[in-house]
Amino acid sequence: MLRGIQAHDVMADNLVRIPPDLTLQDAVDRYFMRYEHSAFPVDEQGRTIGLLTVRKVRRVPSDQWPLAACEITWSRSAARSWWRRIPPWIR
Repeated sequence: MLRGIQAHDVMADNLVRIPPDLTLQDAVDRYFMRYEHSAFPVDEQGRTIGLLTVRKVRRVPSDQWPLAACEITWSRSAARSWWRRIPPWIR
């Protein structure tokens, strides 16, 4: 069924990227509600450092969204280095 179809045939281009210092509330309001995407690359100084997904946002209680920065929720490898700063509801 997918024979002959390459990744570039179905991939999204011109990705909407978000900064790591954005709060989850802003990410939800300005990105997830505006665009019909389930994930956004998190970029810092032109370099992709992780991926913020709807699934990861849902793990954080919504009353904490205004306080939580995207940078502490985006990637497992980065989270290891931030572990001491990650609130218990993300762990």
